[in-house]
Amino acid sequence: MKKWITLFVCLLFTTAVLMAGGCSKREEPTKPIAKVVKPSEPEKKAEGGKSAEVKPATQIIDTINKYMDAFNANDLDTVMTCFSDDAIYQPGDGKTHKGKAEIRAAFDPQFDYAFGAMRFDELDRIIDVENRKLTIRYVCRHDISQMKPRGLFMSLGKIVLRLVYGEKFGWQGVDVFHFDAEGKIKEKYSYSWFGSRPHFQRELG
Repeated sequence: MKKWITLFVCLLFTTAVLMAGGCSKREEPTKPIAKVVKPSEPEKKAEGGKSAEVKPATQIIDTINKYMDAFNANDLDTVMTCFSDDAIYQPGDGKTHKGKAEIRAAFDPQFDYAFGAMRFDELDRIIDVENRKLTIRYVCRHDISQMKPRGLFMSLGKIVLRLVYGEKFGWQGVDVFHFDAEGKIKEKYSYSWFGSRPHFQRELG
C-alpha cells in the first residue's frame, strides 16, 4: 500500500513538473559533453561595409544559448523572447500550449519554485541546420529544500520525495526545438516519461 501511495504522489509531482516544461536555477549550467555544431561568428561584413545575412546555424545557436542561460537564471521574461508569437509547446502530457501567453502560463510554476530550485544540465546537442531543428539531451536537477508547493497534493509530494530521494535528485529528458526563419523557437517538444513518470535518481541531484 505504501508503495502505491508513494508512486501516486510522485506521479502528481512529476506531471506538474513536465507541464511546466523546463528546468531553472540561479546557477551556471555545466559544460555540454558534446556539440555537433560550434558557434560561428555572429555576423560577417559583406563588401562595402554592410552586414551580411546572419546564417541559420548562428541564429539557432544564439537563440538556444540565450534560452538555456535564461532558464538557469530563472528569467522567464528572457525565456519568452526566444519564442515566436505563434509558437506551440507540447510537454509530453498530452496537452498543447499555443502562443506565448499559454506557454508562459505553463512555465510559470517552476519559475516560482513550485517544484523547488531547478536547472538544465546539457549533455548532448544535435543541430539540423537545413531543417532548422535542434535536439538537446539533458539532466534536470531539483533541490526541493527551496520548494514552494502549490496545494495539498504538492505539499504531500514534497514530503514523500524527501523521504524517498532526499532533497536533491534529477531525471533525464530530451527536448526537440523547431525554429522559424528569424531564429525564434516556433515548436518545442519535451520527452522524459519512462512508464508512469520520469526516472528519478538521487545521484543526479
